Amino acid sequence: MDFYILNCSDLNESTLNSLSKELKKEMDVNFKIFNYKFDFSFAFNQIRMQYNADLLLKKLRESFDKRFICIFPHDIYVENMNFIFGLAELNGRGGIVSIFRLKDKNFHERLLKEMKHEIGHIFGLKHCENKCVMNFSNSLYDVDRKPDYFCSHCLNELRNRIGQISLIE
Repeated sequence: MDFYILNCSDLNESTLNSLSKELKKEMDVNFKIFNYKFDFSFAFNQIRMQYNADLLLKKLRESFDKRFICIFPHDIYVENMNFIFGLAELNGRGGIVSIFRLKDKNFHERLLKEMKHEIGHIFGLKHCENKCVMNFSNSLYDVDRKPDYFCSHCLNELRNRIGQISLIE
């Protein structure tokens, strides 16, 4: 099964390749990197000085017909939240992760965790209370505190769902 990493940021190829290899370790998925540029100004909220993640994800789904996780350079939000690190369709085909608040120390590790988390949602995983990358993160402290791996329950569920989808495709 192919899964696209849509790079809408300025991350370099080396970083993207490293992320792809690390994601592949836990998921039997062929990650493909695609530098993807589109006009996302329509989703900018002048009052909040942030981008509406729901609008971005809707536009990405309309313009890209494969499974994807988008790496987005700017701050994102959804209604009733000050900001979010990412957003994905539960049991869907797309997600978005913002690198805006992840920059600083541990950037690579933070981005990998949030990508795994949103990809987990795409494959139907919900937030988990175990020591797991599927823990909800409301702050950088939460991101840094959660592990970079799926708990055994979530990993089994993830692999089962990927296997079921692979049989259909």
